[in-house]
Amino acid sequence: MRWEDLFADLEARWDSALRSETEAELPEVIRAERAQSTIDARLTGCVGRHVRIGAAGRALSGRLSRIGTGWTALQGADNCAIVINTRAIDYLDGLGLPQAPGDPVTSRLSFGHALRSIAKDRAAVRVVLRTAEMTGTIDRVGADHVDLALHDLDQPRRSGRIRGVRTVPLAAIAFVAGR
Repeated sequence: MRWEDLFADLEARWDSALRSETEAELPEVIRAERAQSTIDARLTGCVGRHVRIGAAGRALSGRLSRIGTGWTALQGADNCAIVINTRAIDYLDGLGLPQAPGDPVTSRLSFGHALRSIAKDRAAVRVVLRTAEMTGTIDRVGADHVDLALHDLDQPRRSGRIRGVRTVPLAAIAFVAGR
């Protein structure tokens, strides 16, 4: 009987020590998990929220509609769609606390995939770099660049209205906006 009490006391102290050790390690585990968090992961958990994103000296705001690897899409005012290169983001407002990740299929789509979709649509777009901006239609998207047929935003792509074709590295693009 005495041994039962002794073993019970020993087990209670062991459990208490384990709980104390776990509680002491918990903040370190949380810090380690936060250290692995990426902007893409934070954004994925915020799809559907209204956010503001600073890029190329501008504050872009709208409903976060899609996330991919290295890009995010906003549905802005006046139904304006904006695809933002994650590397060009200067700041983010409205993310709140980290959320659970979203659709893993979406996250595999690269910035190039998003721009190929825009090129397929043949819509006129505004391409904004950190230091310049231009308007036209994306003709082709390569592995690391786009070819943009330069023309006025309010005009369709017609051979007589093309002022030239400019090749732009994907890394230089801050965001692409269109209707």
